[in-house]
Amino acid sequence: MLPEFKAAVINDLQCPLHDPDAVDVGQQIIRDFGPVDVLDLNGDITDLMSLSRYPNAKTELNEKMVVELESEIDRTFRLVKGIVDETRPKRIHWKNGNHEWRLLRAIANADLQARKILELKVVRDSYSYPALFKFKDLGVPVKFAGEYPKGLWLHPKLPAEKNVWVEHGYVSRKKSGFTANALMEERMCSVICGHCEKLAGPLWRHVIGRDYFAIENGNLSRIGVPGLGDGLYSGVPHSEPDFLNHTQGFSLLVFADGKWFPQTIRISRGTTWWNDKLYKSRLTPSA
Repeated sequence: MLPEFKAAVINDLQCPLHDPDAVDVGQQIIRDFGPVDVLDLNGDITDLMSLSRYPNAKTELNEKMVVELESEIDRTFRLVKGIVDETRPKRIHWKNGNHEWRLLRAIANADLQARKILELKVVRDSYSYPALFKFKDLGVPVKFAGEYPKGLWLHPKLPAEKNVWVEHGYVSRKKSGFTANALMEERMCSVICGHCEKLAGPLWRHVIGRDYFAIENGNLSRIGVPGLGDGLYSGVPHSEPDFLNHTQGFSLLVFADGKWFPQTIRISRGTTWWNDKLYKSRLTPSA
């Protein structure tokens, strides 16, 4: 019998558009739940706003947050390092999301002469994600999935039919839970996806004598939070927070006695209920 295994899966922090209060509450919960064997950073940890191809109409809120690329990457590292120092996981899984993919898309769209230079191996190594986000400086082993949209198995020793497949995802269906359920059908195993940010599940299904579950994770960002995220992406259609149905939150999982025990944790403006405890952010509530 395998020993008890604990994991936390978070995604869509979208630094520097993350919500400091939500991140603070989330890391307090993970710390108290842990120590976790795996802290799974499941994509869109950074926004890479400076590389976005979408129009970004300036507002009073987002103009204060616009930073150049080097600063954006540095802020993301410091954010992740703070989470790691607080939660003290045994190892990290890092998956890229569609926002991290903006980097490779920008390189692919460079002019021919610039691309020849950017494709030199020594240059490629320097702008690789492990190099840019300083995996070696995080203080714990990091397993990198590779180029988006690749995912990873959550448990290091379980076979596929008993494991949990975690990927950021690249499809987002309108109704909560539909994307995760479709991914479970495709993989025929338990799954967790990000990208949708709707915090749905766990949705259970019994197939061929086995129990599977699907989770759509929430986010830890300001995007999609009415009042808090208004005006962040005012130039992009369908981004009005009141209609996005995004929910702040993440997933905690325990594998014990041969079974998975997953749960989703909902965060609401800096406070959340979990395990009969009310967690309150130590930070001053965001304006």
